[in-house]
Amino acid sequence: MRQAVKTAYPDPLHYYRVNIKAVVAHSNRVTAAVALFSMKLSIEDIAFRLRWKPESVQHYIRECSQFVDDLTAATISGAAIL
Repeated sequence: MRQAVKTAYPDPLHYYRVNIKAVVAHSNRVTAAVALFSMKLSIEDIAFRLRWKPESVQHYIRECSQFVDDLTAATISGAAIL
């Protein structure tokens, strides 16, 4: 994961590079859960696809779903700070 960040963002001052230790495989699974939820998939479908328990999906959806639009827009625009 971290090597992919280094390849995608060669500038060592880029937000992702500065915060590279926060990039872990779990981040992708949480992002996937939130993105799938925003696409109107059920908690059960998300749990099945990600091989999680429904309770885990609900936890991350509750914590993250309100930020999906802002995070997506910031990521697309390459923003350093949300």
